Amino acid sequence: MTRKKRNKASRLGIWSIILLLSASILSGCRFNYQNLEYQRAEEAAEKQQFQKALKHFDRAVRSRPRTPLALEAARKGSRIAHLETSEFITAISFYRHLILYSSDEEERIDAQKKIASVYFEKISDYASAIREYSRLLYLPHSKAEEKFFRFNIAKSYFYLNNFYQASIEMKDLLKLVDDDEGKFEYLAFRGNILLTTKKLEEAAEIFTNLMKSYPEESNRENVPLSLAVTYEEKGEFAQAVAVLEKVKKTHPSPEFIELRIKRLRERIGNLPGARGLTK
Repeated sequence: MTRKKRNKASRLGIWSIILLLSASILSGCRFNYQNLEYQRAEEAAEKQQFQKALKHFDRAVRSRPRTPLALEAARKGSRIAHLETSEFITAISFYRHLILYSSDEEERIDAQKKIASVYFEKISDYASAIREYSRLLYLPHSKAEEKFFRFNIAKSYFYLNNFYQASIEMKDLLKLVDDDEGKFEYLAFRGNILLTTKKLEEAAEIFTNLMKSYPEESNRENVPLSLAVTYEEKGEFAQAVAVLEKVKKTHPSPEFIELRIKRLRERIGNLPGARGLTK
């Protein structure tokens, strides 16, 4: 090998060593930075300086996202953001980190559940709630959880005024119900969808059956009032009055029921040929 080639090889070797040392130093700096940020976050959380803690937990996560310390920072950051400061978008960001990097399937699924719950219950972002609950249907879950996920999907469509899809979701959900557990709540909600979409015959049938099969739950959840409204929408005012008369004594606000009855009788009295029927 010529001297020129030896010098060139020597220079390449030196540069390789320099690059390796630089990478090692950079990695060490990141390691120290992550530990420092995590420590700062812990100290801030201990003092209940939650905003400051979230800032440092986020930095610890971003600096070396694949490390166990980043996962721990995401766990603690999500708890603070969700439960202490109600910064739900920040909490979702931490939960997504757990979904991406945690090796624990149970933890990943739990994080996905919390994301769906935050969108549905805390932010009222129902389009996102539908997306996140739909993802849960493709993950391991129990039958009870499937009913819970599907019910929240149906309610989300309802709140988005997509009553057609909400009705379809409820039909699918009711196919999963093979006993009385939860059936009252599902049927009552389906009845309200039908009432909202003016499918009054079907709504009246559901409300009537609920009052027969679940009298206590029906009174507690004001199903008789829903049935009365259904009859009123159909123009069957006398039947609406009859329903309200039955529940007036047991209703927690009998004065309200009496007022509804009075107004309905006034409407009956204003019908053609109805003189004397308001007494």
